[in-house]
Amino acid sequence: MSIETERAILDVASRSAGIATRAELRAAGVSDRTISDRARSGGLARCGPGLYAVPTLLTGESRYHRAVKAHRRAAVSHRSAARLWGFPMAPAADGEPVDVSVPRPAGRLRLDGLVVHTTRRCSADDVEEVRPGLLATSRARTIVDLGSTDLSDRRLRHILQSAIAAGELTLGEVAVCIERAGGRGVEGSGRLAKLVESLDDGEPIPESELERLLSDLVGGGLCRQFRPPWYDGRRGLVDFADPVSRTIVEADGRRWHATEQAMQEDRRRDRVAAANGWIVLRVTWCDVVHRPSATAAEVATVMARRTARAS
Repeated sequence: MSIETERAILDVASRSAGIATRAELRAAGVSDRTISDRARSGGLARCGPGLYAVPTLLTGESRYHRAVKAHRRAAVSHRSAARLWGFPMAPAADGEPVDVSVPRPAGRLRLDGLVVHTTRRCSADDVEEVRPGLLATSRARTIVDLGSTDLSDRRLRHILQSAIAAGELTLGEVAVCIERAGGRGVEGSGRLAKLVESLDDGEPIPESELERLLSDLVGGGLCRQFRPPWYDGRRGLVDFADPVSRTIVEADGRRWHATEQAMQEDRRRDRVAAANGWIVLRVTWCDVVHRPSATAAEVATVMARRTARAS
C-alpha cells in the first residue's frame, strides 16, 4: 500500500476520532481491496456494517462517532448527549451503550453498544454539531429527552439549573423545544414542562446591577469586595462588609437560576462567617427595589447594635 493511501486512511479517520465508513474511505480514493487487506492485517478494525476503526487513533469519543456513523440521520442523545455537553452526570459505566436518536421511519439500525430511540419529531433545530463531525441533540432537546429517563427530579432540576446558570440555555429555549417535540404528550416533556413552570418566576437579575443598587443604598461606610480574615486567596471574598461591627452584606441576585450547589455554598460561607464572629445579611433584588428604605434601616440597625456590643 502506498504512502498516499495510508495518509488518506489516516486523514479520513482522524476527523472522527479514528472511525471511518467504507463510503468515506472510497471517496478518499481507497479501494475496496485495500480496505479488505487492511482489515485482515489489523490496520483497520471492523466495528459495524460498513464501519472501520483505526486502532491507533481511537479516543474516548470514538464510540460516539461510531454511533452517529451507523445511520445517516442518527444523533447522540439522552444520557450520552448530556455527557458530551458537559452536563453534571455520573461517568458512564464500563460498557454502557451509547444513546442515539433517529427520526422515524428509521429503517433497521442494529449495532452492538447502541440504544436506539426513534422519534417522529426531531427537527433540524434539535440537532447540533457538538464537535466537528459529531452530531448530538441540542442542549434543550437533550434535557427534554432526559425527562423520559430514570433520573430523579432533583438531578434533572440540577442539570437544568446548571445549564441556565452557565449561560448555555434559557427556560424559554426549553419551553420552545417541548412544544416543538409535540407538547406534553411526548414522553418526558410533561415532566420537563412542570419543572420549567416551577422555576420560571421571571428573568435572572444581573449581579452587577444588584450590587450597584445595593452600593447606592447601604454602601456608605462599607468596604466593597472585602477580604475577611478567613479569605484564602481563592474563596471567601464578600460583596460588602463593616469590619467594626463584623457585618457582611451580600447581594443575592440568584432566584430560579441558582443551583442547589450554589445555595449550599452560600450556607457554608455563612457558617464560616458565624464561626469567626461575623453575621451575614443577604439582600435580594426585591429588598432593594421594592423596600429600599426598610432594607437600609434594617442593615443600619444590625450594624449599630453589633458595634455597640463590641465597644
